[in-house]
Amino acid sequence: WIDPALADQYVAGTIILAAAPCTAMVFVWSYLTDGDPAYTLVQVSLNDLIMLVLFAPIVGILVARASDLQLPFQVLLWSVAAGVSGTLAAVTLYPALALGSASEVAPLSALVGTEGPVLFGVLLGERPSGLAWAGIALAALTIVLVSAAGAATTPDPVRRRRSLALAFVSGLFISTFLVCFERAGSGHGLVPLVAARAASLSGLALAFALL
Repeated sequence: WIDPALADQYVAGTIILAAAPCTAMVFVWSYLTDGDPAYTLVQVSLNDLIMLVLFAPIVGILVARASDLQLPFQVLLWSVAAGVSGTLAAVTLYPALALGSASEVAPLSALVGTEGPVLFGVLLGERPSGLAWAGIALAALTIVLVSAAGAATTPDPVRRRRSLALAFVSGLFISTFLVCFERAGSGHGLVPLVAARAASLSGLALAFALL
C-alpha cells in the first residue's frame, strides 16, 4: 500500500503533468484535419505564453484542493523559473554548437553555468574555500587555452564570436536553472522537478513554434 504522504506526492505530480499543455498534439491534430498552420502557430504560442505565467498559481490551487500536501507558491514559482531557464539554455546552446567549435562552446557554457551559482552564493554572503577559488581560476585558464586552439577550427571570426556569445548566454541560463532549483528547496519531494519539467516542455514547445 502507498502511505498518505507518498500518495499526496503522486497526486501532485499527476496534477502538474496534467496542467502542462500538450502542444505537440495540437500541431498533429491541425495537420490531420488540414487546419491552418499559421492560425495553429498563433494559437499554440499564445496558449504557451499564458501557461508559463499561470502555471504556478493554477497548480498551487489544484494541489491544495486535491491533497493534503502543503506546497508553497514560492516553490512552484522557483520550479517554473528553473524549467524556463533550462529551456532557454538549450535553445541558446544548440545554435552555439552549430555555429562554432564544440571544443570552445561546451567548456565555456559549462564554466559559466557551474561558476555562476558560486558567485551568486558569494553575493548572498557565502564564502567559498581557497580551493574552490583555485578551481574556478584553473577552469577559466582552461577556457582561454582551448579558445586559442579553437580559433583555427572556426576560421570565420563573425561565426566564432556569435557562437561564443551564445555559449556565454547559455551558461547564464544554466546558472539560473541551478540557482532556481536550489531556491525551490529539497523538502517537497519530486514536485519541484516535475513542475520544472512541465514548464520546460511548455517553453520548448513555444520555442519550436516560434522557430
